[in-house]
Amino acid sequence: MTIAANDLFIGVDGGGTSCRARLTDAQGQLLAEAKAGPANVYQNAPGSLDSIMTAINQCLTQAGLSQDDHGRIHVGMGLAGAEITVAHNFLADWQHPFKTLVFQNDAHTACLGAHQGENGAMLIVGTGIKGWLIRDDHIWSCTGWGFPLADQGSGAWLGLRLLQETLDACDGLRPHSEATEEVLSKFAGDPSNISVWAATAKSGDYGQFAPLVVYGQPKGDLVAKKIMQEQAAIVSRILDRMLAQQPGKIALLGGLIPFVKDNLPAHYHQWLVEAQGDAMDGALQMIRKAVGA
Repeated sequence: MTIAANDLFIGVDGGGTSCRARLTDAQGQLLAEAKAGPANVYQNAPGSLDSIMTAINQCLTQAGLSQDDHGRIHVGMGLAGAEITVAHNFLADWQHPFKTLVFQNDAHTACLGAHQGENGAMLIVGTGIKGWLIRDDHIWSCTGWGFPLADQGSGAWLGLRLLQETLDACDGLRPHSEATEEVLSKFAGDPSNISVWAATAKSGDYGQFAPLVVYGQPKGDLVAKKIMQEQAAIVSRILDRMLAQQPGKIALLGGLIPFVKDNLPAHYHQWLVEAQGDAMDGALQMIRKAVGA
């Protein structure tokens, strides 16, 4: 494909909590960044498209451009749930307005960004959780099948576990803690309101309770400590599975990583590295490679 001098490139990172977009020109110069609502395409495909278009159009506005410029944009997207067949087919059928569109799941673009497009592995722990390895044409993944069936150890899972412990405390099966009492207060002190809320709650909704866990642990909250210990055991199992693939170094990404690392056994630290870039970097690298830029 021939790249025109006025072509634009956008990298999109869509997850269960938010969607971010980064706009560059054909030479790779940063023009704008923007953030919109959730973009887990498996959980809410139409809503994800709304978030994607909002973030992209906000980038254009910031750069002094408009929606009339859609036709010269090459878009690379890493979206939570994009590897699930129904979500993949939805995206493939999308009549988008862009010059080019390439998509993968958000773990793939995060891994590309973390290693600057080179081979490597990563574990992302945010609203969701997923391990990913890229070795030339070989891709290996672990967990990330979607909340609540999988994604144990994720931010959504932390919120779920705290709500479960809150209900146990309401039933007298365990003592209340500051964290469980705060959860209950958010539901007007009535545990039945938790059940009503849960009937329609998504992973991002559960993830909003994760801060009560991660910040409760250092304050000595016993429920928070218990849940964080459970998370550390889950993440350790995932890392063991990843290390069996001989990935070299593993980049840790996601908003919960600072809290996760503090709870991991010390012997894992020799394998862990800082990410060199983020998922938007990876999405931009993916689309530029796809179009030969």
